[in-house]
Amino acid sequence: MEVKEVIKQNGEYICDIDVTVEDWKEVLRDNSLMTENYKDVLFKFYLETEHKSTCKALGEKYGASPQSYNGTITNFAKAVQKKLNRFEVIGADGNPTFWIIPMLGKYELQLQRGKHGLAKQFEF
Repeated sequence: MEVKEVIKQNGEYICDIDVTVEDWKEVLRDNSLMTENYKDVLFKFYLETEHKSTCKALGEKYGASPQSYNGTITNFAKAVQKKLNRFEVIGADGNPTFWIIPMLGKYELQLQRGKHGLAKQFEF
């Protein structure tokens, strides 16, 4: 399995995940993988300006715990990694990471939290 490494550059997390539009279509059509919860959270991110938000902002907007969004995206990303079965992602801290599989990430120092948006390949 190929190891993909995340780098943090100017507060942005960067990694060439190499998941194509066709890969995402296959994932999103897989009813055994796509739970209603995954669909709901992905759709909420998609509806945001530029398809970006923080888990905290979504939690406040929809009256839910920010951790619920974080956990859902993490579990979705793990399921995608397992389905594609061709890479493992190692974070800038040297530990396995999953968020960057479906999301783009930027750490906003002034806010002390991450702002994430759907990966460009989702915009098909």
